[in-house]
Amino acid sequence: MGRPVRDLRRRRFGELTVVRRATSLHRPDGHGTRARWECVCDCGETVTVPAGRLLEGLAMTCGAHRYVRDVTSYDAWHDRLGVQLGSAREHACVDCGRPARHWSLDVPLDDPRTLTTPGGYRYVLDTDAYRPRCPACHAAHDVLERRLARRAAQRHTPPPHSRPTTGTPVIQTLF
Repeated sequence: MGRPVRDLRRRRFGELTVVRRATSLHRPDGHGTRARWECVCDCGETVTVPAGRLLEGLAMTCGAHRYVRDVTSYDAWHDRLGVQLGSAREHACVDCGRPARHWSLDVPLDDPRTLTTPGGYRYVLDTDAYRPRCPACHAAHDVLERRLARRAAQRHTPPPHSRPTTGTPVIQTLF
């Protein structure tokens, strides 16, 4: 038997107030369940959130409005994806049908809505731009995107004869 579930009723987490226990989800590994709670946001929206996301501070609002922190950051946006779309583990991979584990960005490289982190991770502030994928398909999808990005960058590189032959540095941008 698993450990007892903490009673979170009437507790506040950010803008969410826990109302009652919701039906639990079976864990993907088949060992037990995950407790979920029905919460009411300050805006009046009702959402069901896993207990872990509440206790770890990952779910602070219903996702229908801006987070207290900057919603455009990569981490904040992925937290919001989890609140709005639920866990990717609740879905099948769009490519192979196996259980998904990640939300994967699925937009063209030149999509004007695309934002990029300093580390080079692309993301879009639109939940419709993400698809559930298993780790293998997510990795294959990302490898394909990197190849396409390299090819696009090569097409924008000036031909060798047009490069300066003196010590003048050549500056290329990725945009």
